[in-house]
Amino acid sequence: MAVTMRREMREIPSYIPGKPNELPFFIEKKAYQGATGRVYPLPYTDQLSNVPVMKAYDMVTLENEYISVECLPELGGKIHGATLKSNGYEFIYRNTCIKPAMVGLAGPWVSGGIEFNWPQHHRPTTFMPAEATLVENADGSMTCWMGEAEPFHHMRGMAGVTVYPGSSLVEVKAVIYNRTDSPLPFMWWNNLAVRVHKDYKAVFPPDVEWASDHDRRAIISFPVMKGVFRTARPYDYGDGVDATWFSNIKLPTSVMIPRGQSDMDFLGGYDFAAEAGTVTVADHHISPGKKMWTWGDGDFGRAWCANLTDNGDRYIELMTGVFTDNQPDFTYILPGETKVFSMVWYPVTEIGAAVNATRDAAMSMSMEDGAVKLGFAATSRHERAILRVTVCGEPIREECVSIDPDHPVLREFPLPPGTAETSVRAELAGEDGRTLVAWQPRPKEQKARPKERTIPPKPAQVESLEALYLHGAHLEQYKHHTFVPEDYYMEALRRDPDDLRCNLAMGRSCTEKGLFDDARKYLNRAIARLKMRNDNPADPEPIYQLARLERLQGNFDAAYSLFADAAWQYGWRSACLYEMGCIDCMRGERALAVEHLKQALRTNAQHYAARALLGYLTGDAAALRSILDEAPQDALARYALWLLGAGDVPAFIAGRPQDVVDVALDLLRAGLTDEADRVLATCTAPDPMVAYYRARCTGAALAPANPEYCFPNRLEDISVLKLHPSDALAQYLLGCLYYDRMNYAAAIECWQRSAELQPENAFVWRNLALALYDHAHQPQRAREALERAHELAPNNARIVYELLQLYKNLNVPVGDRLSFLEANLDAVRSRDDCFLDYIVLHIQRGEYAKARELLLSKRFNIYEGGEGKLTRDHGWLYALWGREAHLAGRKDEAMKWFETALVYPANYGEGRHYSAQEANIYYYMGLLFEDMGDVDRARKAWEKAAGQPEQITEITYFAALAERKLGHLQKADAMLRAMIDAGRQKCDHADEYGYFGVGMSAPLPFELDPAPGNRAEGALLQALGYAGLGERDASRAAVGELAGIDPWNPQLSFLRKLAVLE
Repeated sequence: MAVTMRREMREIPSYIPGKPNELPFFIEKKAYQGATGRVYPLPYTDQLSNVPVMKAYDMVTLENEYISVECLPELGGKIHGATLKSNGYEFIYRNTCIKPAMVGLAGPWVSGGIEFNWPQHHRPTTFMPAEATLVENADGSMTCWMGEAEPFHHMRGMAGVTVYPGSSLVEVKAVIYNRTDSPLPFMWWNNLAVRVHKDYKAVFPPDVEWASDHDRRAIISFPVMKGVFRTARPYDYGDGVDATWFSNIKLPTSVMIPRGQSDMDFLGGYDFAAEAGTVTVADHHISPGKKMWTWGDGDFGRAWCANLTDNGDRYIELMTGVFTDNQPDFTYILPGETKVFSMVWYPVTEIGAAVNATRDAAMSMSMEDGAVKLGFAATSRHERAILRVTVCGEPIREECVSIDPDHPVLREFPLPPGTAETSVRAELAGEDGRTLVAWQPRPKEQKARPKERTIPPKPAQVESLEALYLHGAHLEQYKHHTFVPEDYYMEALRRDPDDLRCNLAMGRSCTEKGLFDDARKYLNRAIARLKMRNDNPADPEPIYQLARLERLQGNFDAAYSLFADAAWQYGWRSACLYEMGCIDCMRGERALAVEHLKQALRTNAQHYAARALLGYLTGDAAALRSILDEAPQDALARYALWLLGAGDVPAFIAGRPQDVVDVALDLLRAGLTDEADRVLATCTAPDPMVAYYRARCTGAALAPANPEYCFPNRLEDISVLKLHPSDALAQYLLGCLYYDRMNYAAAIECWQRSAELQPENAFVWRNLALALYDHAHQPQRAREALERAHELAPNNARIVYELLQLYKNLNVPVGDRLSFLEANLDAVRSRDDCFLDYIVLHIQRGEYAKARELLLSKRFNIYEGGEGKLTRDHGWLYALWGREAHLAGRKDEAMKWFETALVYPANYGEGRHYSAQEANIYYYMGLLFEDMGDVDRARKAWEKAAGQPEQITEITYFAALAERKLGHLQKADAMLRAMIDAGRQKCDHADEYGYFGVGMSAPLPFELDPAPGNRAEGALLQALGYAGLGERDASRAAVGELAGIDPWNPQLSFLRKLAVLE
């Protein structure tokens, strides 16, 4: 049958998240998937629903005789699922509901389908609408394009999902276009979900021998994982576990195949119960990334899957990375550059686990008992395909076979006696003799073990200028969340103030922060060193960057000359000639503009902004349409057609103010002010930035606009907002922009001016509180500002939560914080984090029944990476309550609470993690059994306590006491001394952030400075270690240090109740 494509509204049971926060989220030093977790300019959603409703979604279905594929543009532009029609097998897992959990960068994320993650992982806009464009192709195939302008840098990207006649392939073609004037780091990960159970096996290429964790923190053999995988939470796989079988991995695990580990193009999985599976194929030269993620086949994994679906489905993710092999692992895309790449997915049946796959076919091959077993699955029909088997190059079997996507070919042949596996080659060829797929086993243990990544030394400890630059460049390219690249660049410049590389890097950095005078100083130094001996350098990037800075500041003549200089070298020619063409047009020299744009396109034919501007200036509608043949969702080309009267306003773009501003800026860059204003006028959801840009174009008075979710973040926005120094909103927005770009002094100045102009704006006071506490180091002024914000917006739950955190960091007593929360109970109940802090305060007060009542009264929605806090507090509650009951002689009640401590109620939404530390519970349970005269059960409880995971925390103290109870005195003392050493290390390095992001806790509001928390934790560990060793004076001293930092520390209060600490 021919390919059909239909677009319809489809109802799906859905859990609709709450409205995103109107407050801007300035999240600093938070890791997300190993890189920065900065959220701004995205609105952040932290309220989920636990009640399903039916919701209609814009669904596009592509179908042919073999497969049916569903696309969901509305949810980040993803594939929702795909089915092999002949047997109903979902080779792309289709979730039966839309049930978001707190996994996404901006909050909600849903499982299932294929998620296209760029410019980082996960896709920042994964739960936001993408535009859908449907195209019928000349060859009978059909394509659903889904794309957007990403919010951080305003690059445009789109994925075209294509189904072909007579083929089981789902092909995705991606087009990423850097429409900005700056080199930008990016990655692309295709996140395929497959339904799994005990009989499901992930299938990696057979040449893979090693795998890594996030950021290559740890390396382990693969697919059979042996020994300790030293991730954030190390796990010992002993003599070996085949990690490709779903049921073999009990804990959340990521494995990524380092670049160079495989020269094969496929990844897949096979369901041995359904006798069907999935294969994905992409060119490994540009798509080296191969990753498996699982929540683990245990309580923890089951709970997380239950948070994401309603029917008990379990899934894993089989990801392929393009221009990347890890998370994080970024490559650069240059100004005006377009990257285009394709990958395919298809179903296979009956063949088992593949050993090789191409876009034409997949095959399995195994040898046993002197015979070879072969399976072939094709993606299209071949009536007279040729199956060949050779041994040592000599043919032993050849036959003509018929094969199509619904009918695989399975064969078993005897082999000559003594045949070595590596001498056997099997091949499936088409009627024309072209090889569809082939495989010959290769010798194992041929790959060198990759090296783990190491933590960069402190800048002062780095020996060479080159190494300083390279450390900084790595941190910058990988968007590191805690380490600061500028620290390395500045150390190099301290040693050599004229270093070319680091002056260039600092010039770029200062430009991005809006520190234009500082940027000019660094860039001029870089150019002076660059031209020390040669006026015609091989790499003119410093000249380009200075030209860019001049253009941003409106110095167009200076910018033009510099762009002309930089255009001498091929690498920057296209970007520079485009900029020159824009300035030509601005000057009214259109003929010269056309010539420069043509020259730019001779260097880079996919510079879509240059093509669109050229097409508009020459009135060439056909040239503009040719852009849309390659990139159907290019916004500038579509608006240029509309301006020429040859097209319509793109409705999706018109409904997104920032997208409209992007197009207007492309036109303003060329001096096309009237056209820019016409484009801005099409915006159907005008916000303040649209109004400010229209005022910039026309000089007219500002039109009223709704400031909700207006989060400006472009450098070009600075000059537009600066035109309104007496406008409170403009100053507020400019402060947001500066703060996001880490220009904190300028942000504070703008927000203070805004607060003077409009003192009733709660948000500006809240923002000032963040800046005053974290960066101006004025805690009392921060308190005054945030209390003012709360007075102005008493029902804003986020402000309530942030004020609670500020009170905690200002050491406001427990009782006062409880009173504050009880006065704002509706807001407290609406937030899991706030509500849990409320519960902990009750535990600190010894109000255990009240804490239990509250814990059981709410359905919690945990966020990925935040697991363990709720369950740890749960454990402390019942350990304290049980011990209190035991000491009061209520032994049955005590046992009830200890047993309750070991069971997580369903409303927690969280299962037991393998690394859960429960030695406090088991230790006191053992004491209870001992008191009851049940020595055997006491010993078993202490063995449980002693066998806890090895991470050193306050719970380690109870594991040591359990070891002592078991008679292991030396081991107990060693554990306690390890606590002391770990505590000292924490205190000695209190001002240092962690480096590896995955597994690192995120700083809460007003905890940007790590030193107080690290010193408190270090003092607590030392206090417990010394207490366990009987060194009471040293323990008291450590407690005094802790109380001086954090007098209301929850763990300290718990341990005092247990008479462990004084």
